[in-house]
Amino acid sequence: MHPVLRTVLQRLGLGALTLFAVSFIIFFSMLLLPGGYAQNILGQGATPETVANFNHDLGLDRPAYVRYAEWIGNAVRGDFGNSYSGTSGTAIMAAMEARKKVLYRRGAMIAETLRLMVPV
Repeated sequence: MHPVLRTVLQRLGLGALTLFAVSFIIFFSMLLLPGGYAQNILGQGATPETVANFNHDLGLDRPAYVRYAEWIGNAVRGDFGNSYSGTSGTAIMAAMEARKKVLYRRGAMIAETLRLMVPV
């Protein structure tokens, strides 16, 4: 294998490993919240029934490893789930769609440039 190709593949592999490690740490650090996610969102005055219903609605009553495996599977397909940070998912999707069009145009320009540069 060519040394440059090997280096590129190593960097891609290390990048994927780093993304996996960071997602793992962040996902499971949420389990360390005192009282859990639902209790933090609903506040200290929330009844146990309300917390249980909130956990069930978000799927937080399932084991953490099941939720993480499902999230990883969806993330590989480009579905990162819902944001509960108050950010509108619609605005984020619109920004991604605009960037995708620019990326396609740039890719077409690069491909055309390479086509003109490489003699046939």
